[in-house]
Amino acid sequence: MQQTSDTTVERPASTSGLQFRLHPLVLISISDQCTRARQNPSAPSTSSSDHPSRVYGCLLGEQSGRNVDISNSFELRVASHSIDLEFLQKRADQYKQVFPTLDIVGWYSSSSEGPLPEDLGPHAQISRLNETPVYLVMNPSLATQSSVLPVGLFETEVHHVDKQHSTTFVKSAFTVETSEAERVGVAQVAQLLPSGASAGSGQLSAQLSGTLSALDMLMERVRSVHSVMQRMAAGEVPFDADVARGAAALASGLPALGDLAALRQEVSGEADVLMMVLAAAVTKGSGAAAEMINRYNLAYDRTGAAGISKRLTVPPTGGATRSPSEPLITP
Repeated sequence: MQQTSDTTVERPASTSGLQFRLHPLVLISISDQCTRARQNPSAPSTSSSDHPSRVYGCLLGEQSGRNVDISNSFELRVASHSIDLEFLQKRADQYKQVFPTLDIVGWYSSSSEGPLPEDLGPHAQISRLNETPVYLVMNPSLATQSSVLPVGLFETEVHHVDKQHSTTFVKSAFTVETSEAERVGVAQVAQLLPSGASAGSGQLSAQLSGTLSALDMLMERVRSVHSVMQRMAAGEVPFDADVARGAAALASGLPALGDLAALRQEVSGEADVLMMVLAAAVTKGSGAAAEMINRYNLAYDRTGAAGISKRLTVPPTGGATRSPSEPLITP
């Protein structure tokens, strides 16, 4: 429990009865903002000027009865524990034009210590736009190996004790609700490497990754068998007929990569395929050129004012010769 002049921050269980549903898009947006603030703290951002490592934002969603659906968010500007309400209202109006059903349901920040006493100021500002806002706190310092989401949802309660009131943050339960489109996005984000590249952006990548793993395992087994056979041949280990027969069966099952005739046949097949592709490209280009000539003749099938025809003709190609100065297409 942390005590301020007239406010108290504690974390018991909420008794409001509200059911919160949190969408993965919100978590991805907040984590991306935390990553950007941590990697480039000197860049202009929506983090607090007092705590550059903390980030702030607004939560958008829908409330139907006692069910609160948190499905989107955007970043906020905070200075001296005060939210830039002009910026907040401007961004909220912009989101309202694109998502007319979404309203402001709360706000969020990043903190490794949970809700802090100074968070009550921004929470009071958000209360002007929503009477019962929810406060989401993300812990960016939680170990990545943890199976628990580094997120907590908090509501506020006002208690009157000895003619004094105290505002309390109380923790609320929530569930993560995912749509089909969000599942695809989350799966893609989960496959991103620390460098930003994707570990597998499609079915082909997944298949190639599996094939590569299988080849690596095969090479490791072949090296082990080869090492054992060499030691048996050198007399370092006793000769084992079962191992020798197994090695012979394995060798006979491997493709004959050293066969020169097979290699030449494979290269010849690839060359034939490339020649067919090239011939198809030339044929397609010739057809496009002929179509262009026909359209040109159709558009200019008249003689100009000087009596010069504008028709295009293609010179014969069946063994006829032309001088270097003769154009391919003549008027």
